[in-house]
Amino acid sequence: MFSERFLYVRWMWLMFLATSAVFAQVSAHLYGIHDHNVGEQEFLNHLNNGNVKGWVTATVEVGDDPNNPAGADFRNISSQGHTVICRINRGYGATGTIPPPALYDNFAQRCAKFVAATQGCQLFSCH
Repeated sequence: MFSERFLYVRWMWLMFLATSAVFAQVSAHLYGIHDHNVGEQEFLNHLNNGNVKGWVTATVEVGDDPNNPAGADFRNISSQGHTVICRINRGYGATGTIPPPALYDNFAQRCAKFVAATQGCQLFSCH
């Protein structure tokens, strides 16, 4: 399981480098985990104790209501020096990660509001 998470985050890191984006706090290491809310602190403690920083991929479900202003708070991770990559999904399972074409604009507006309201993350990907 660790190797799958590591490979995914490594791929995300390479994609990030390809965009030539520059951020104030970005991990220089390839260490990372997928899923920000399933006991990530235990893994992050290993990195913290080794004095290295890593990447955390957070997947979130935001729906497609353009009037929903809610975001997420990842400062509990980023405040430790780790870089958060947030993967925004419309939903999971039967709902689908991307909306039908008739709801594209609503989903785009919802994503924009989610990004604007989110703290502790500077890298986002909409799926």
